[in-house]
Amino acid sequence: MRAEPFPIVPALLRPVIDWIASVPFEYWPQQTRLADGLIRPAMVTDLGWASFGKVTDPLVQAVARDWSDAPLTTRNRLLSVVMPGATIDPHTDELGADWLTRIHVPLLSNADAMFITGDTVRRFPVGFAHEVNTRERHAVWNAGTTPRVHLMFDLHSEKAQ
Repeated sequence: MRAEPFPIVPALLRPVIDWIASVPFEYWPQQTRLADGLIRPAMVTDLGWASFGKVTDPLVQAVARDWSDAPLTTRNRLLSVVMPGATIDPHTDELGADWLTRIHVPLLSNADAMFITGDTVRRFPVGFAHEVNTRERHAVWNAGTTPRVHLMFDLHSEKAQ
């Protein structure tokens, strides 16, 4: 794993940020309201939704290419929105033998959006790709006042296929 976040070329990131900022949250799939009136967290995996795949392809391919000299494939691309005050409960992800890591690319965030593993709290600033081991128990809490939206995808070794 990389210890430090990996900077993303602004010319690749800006079009994706502008695109996601233009999509109203009410348009997102899974956006039902909880009893307290808050919109619950949502995950989008449909690459056809609102041009998700087309808009994010250049960024995903560039990050994967720059992450390693070894041949990699990307899988499980998704958008995750965690609204203010919402959480994603602690969990682990089941992943195949060729799985290497999950990449988080924050598109919209705030200083109070937290990614938690064990006793470690990480804050992922926009402008960087962040590597996480989702085989470890992890959770998300957005204690801020603005939505936290991350583009995420997994890197897999081509050799292990």
